[in-house]
Amino acid sequence: MRKLAVGLTLFLAACATGIVSSTDDGTGGTTTTGTTTTTGTTTTTGTTTTTGTTTTTGTTTTTGTTTSTTTTGTTTSTTTTGTTTSTTTSTSTTTSTTTSGCVVTDILQDGGFEAGAGSGNWIESSTNFGTPLCDSTCLSPGALFGPYAGAWFFWAGGIAGAYEDASVSQMVHIGVGTATLEFRFAIPSCDGYGWDAFEAAIDGTQIFFADDLDPSCGVNTYALKSFDVSQWANGGNHTVAFHGITDSLIAATNFLVDSARLVACP
Repeated sequence: MRKLAVGLTLFLAACATGIVSSTDDGTGGTTTTGTTTTTGTTTTTGTTTTTGTTTTTGTTTTTGTTTSTTTTGTTTSTTTTGTTTSTTTSTSTTTSTTTSGCVVTDILQDGGFEAGAGSGNWIESSTNFGTPLCDSTCLSPGALFGPYAGAWFFWAGGIAGAYEDASVSQMVHIGVGTATLEFRFAIPSCDGYGWDAFEAAIDGTQIFFADDLDPSCGVNTYALKSFDVSQWANGGNHTVAFHGITDSLIAATNFLVDSARLVACP
């Protein structure tokens, strides 16, 4: 009679909290189908498979392998020892990047120079080469440097014993808000006399400067340069320029730029 009374009590408690069906899987584990609500502390040893909706308040400790197909609810504290496999399915569509409620836009045209020389995206100038925009055809066989990404890059210098003035510039409209100029930069070789220089500028105001005595001279790796240029985010038109001057005596200095972006958040 005591066993019958206990069984009846457990059955009525289960009916009060939802529809629960539990079976022994033959390996010491439990398979539960339906809706289970647990308040307090639950300790399970073995393999537990749950299908349905589970809401747990309290502390759950599981030793073994837990497979959760669908879990809806709130778990306050969960400690799992063993192997846990969780499957979550969701659908998300992103059409724009937003920061603090604004749409972040790269307003530079062809900042990676992939349209090639003479595309019209940039005003190009070079004393000795006609344009500072280069691809593999500019490089000597076995050259140890090239673009950061894609096939094209900006290259100022590249000649010893001669004066070289190389630049690209582009006019952009920067709306009212914030703006950041960023690009990849490298100086894989330097003459080392301090006469060769590079700058990034907006409306002639220098944003970044490097010369052939820079600590990064001789490093054949592009570094990310990023600058807050929000002072020009005033709803006007502004000119972005990359400019290098070299007058190398012995070894040619090379200033390289690639993957430029002007990110504005109006």
